[in-house]
Amino acid sequence: MRSDFQARVDARLDAYLKTHGAPEAPWVRFPEIQAMSIGWRMGGGESWLDLWRAYMRRLGSGEARFAYLVDQPTAPRDWQSGLVGAVFDGPPEDLTEQQQGELLARLEAAGIVGDDAAYPLWLAKCEGKQGVVAPWVGAVGPPREAVDACFSYDLRELAWWARWCRDHGEIGVWLAGQPPAEGAWRRVAASLVEGRPSATRSSSLDLVCELAATGQLAPPWVCGEPPWEDHGSYDDDAGPADKWGWWSFAVFDDAASWQRYLADWEPSPEAWRTELEEHLGWLP
Repeated sequence: MRSDFQARVDARLDAYLKTHGAPEAPWVRFPEIQAMSIGWRMGGGESWLDLWRAYMRRLGSGEARFAYLVDQPTAPRDWQSGLVGAVFDGPPEDLTEQQQGELLARLEAAGIVGDDAAYPLWLAKCEGKQGVVAPWVGAVGPPREAVDACFSYDLRELAWWARWCRDHGEIGVWLAGQPPAEGAWRRVAASLVEGRPSATRSSSLDLVCELAATGQLAPPWVCGEPPWEDHGSYDDDAGPADKWGWWSFAVFDDAASWQRYLADWEPSPEAWRTELEEHLGWLP
């Protein structure tokens, strides 16, 4: 028997299908939300995931769901365990390790999951609207506070903006078409144009300037910063190594991309290796 909640979601799905057809996969609709993020348990992310799950149930069989997934843009690899369950015909507890391995291989072969998949989806989403915009556009509050908030709460998109700027051929032309930066954002714009990061990494503003100048953040051991005392801090007193941890967690969805990033820098010292294994060593 359906619950009232399920009935409401099914009614929403019926209306959506009549107007739009099959719903986009959640990683397409919201590439800025990682697979395990709390963003799927609130707001637009939660509402869309409920709708999508109802559609996947309605497809009926694992093969029908597999065919749907083939038609969707490639999912970031951190979605793969959930997609194995989606294409398995049976309760998740009945899935054996052998079956899981076989289904993972099938998802991979079909291009349903892949490395560095979220960034191009974000770019496509931007292009479908008004293009890539500067992070100060629409920022709320005094500029310095807005920079800090952007680093704390919109870091994934901020990092992708910096990556796009690094790879963009005519950043001056793009910047001239953006509203002017105000207050602390002017430092960010200057770092973007000059390609010169801040001399220190003592604040979120310094790190945003580094992102603007280089498209990424340098690992803390390269900057002489010691390992975390308690595997990183999310408190207001978080230091630059902690905030590098926030950035790397927001940016990397798969082990291959993470290892490519690390390979561009000098090897981490022994004191950092255990911390790195705990930090992102679990990536698929």
